[in-house]
Amino acid sequence: MPFIDRVCVSVECDDCGSGATDDGYLPHYPDHDDARDAITGQGWTTDGARLFCPDCTRLTHCAATGHEWGAWQDARPIQRRGDIWTGRVRVCRACPDSQWDPALLPVSPTAPEPVATTGRA
Repeated sequence: MPFIDRVCVSVECDDCGSGATDDGYLPHYPDHDDARDAITGQGWTTDGARLFCPDCTRLTHCAATGHEWGAWQDARPIQRRGDIWTGRVRVCRACPDSQWDPALLPVSPTAPEPVATTGRA
């Protein structure tokens, strides 16, 4: 069986790096024109040289026009590095952004333990 090199085009978002579909599949296209035609029909946008996935497109739109926040909801407790976070959360109706009260700080393996905040938005 011979080895055959094939050249194809795949896409990645310039903001988040995502290129996969919701089911985790990374599409491949025969050329740039086919890729552009396919992704613009799936909610991707471009500013000429850069591509943005549907989530980043909606985030950018909300950043410019304002979020459509839903009501605050009590969130389930979340265990993070031995601590239990409790609070409330609300999500934007137009994009994948959310707000956490108190703030849910990112945790990295080398970062010091997060400091809880007590302010309410």
